[in-house]
Amino acid sequence: GQSGAGKSWQLGRLLQTFAQEGQPTTLISGATTTEDVLARVARDLWQTGLGNTSEKTLVAVSLFLREIAPNAFGSRLIVAVDDIQDIDFARDLVRQDWTDWDMRLVLTVPDAVARSLAVTDGDAIHLHLVSDFSVDELDALLKQTGRRWAGLPSDLKRLLRNPILAGLFIELPYSSIQ
Repeated sequence: GQSGAGKSWQLGRLLQTFAQEGQPTTLISGATTTEDVLARVARDLWQTGLGNTSEKTLVAVSLFLREIAPNAFGSRLIVAVDDIQDIDFARDLVRQDWTDWDMRLVLTVPDAVARSLAVTDGDAIHLHLVSDFSVDELDALLKQTGRRWAGLPSDLKRLLRNPILAGLFIELPYSSIQ
């Protein structure tokens, strides 16, 4: 999706859905290299999730998890990496051994990166395009602040379909738009 289209917001909703289903998830943001992502996932699982203090690689953590819960294979960990701007970085992440580690990768990327991945790695990925808020999504957000979609001027309705603008709008004092 385009910048401000709500990719991170939708990723958060997806991770919340997985968590409600009892599926383990981890979110990585601000990573700049594949090695950084793999190390942070391993640290999140090994140290934060399992309470260990030593360091392990992601491969070692994956093998450990299979040893302690051999019948749990298939209840994949969801690894979400937010805001990958570089196509080479995204491509390298997609091409890691996620299936062998019993993990699934979810990325948020700009449209251009998504299109490039679809061309080069189309068989290995599922592409979900993110666009503006639907009217129902925006109305649900506005209700949280005591506002309603129906009560807004039409030009403002159009602008607020962009999630980043909607987020800024709900931070405004209500009296400033009357």
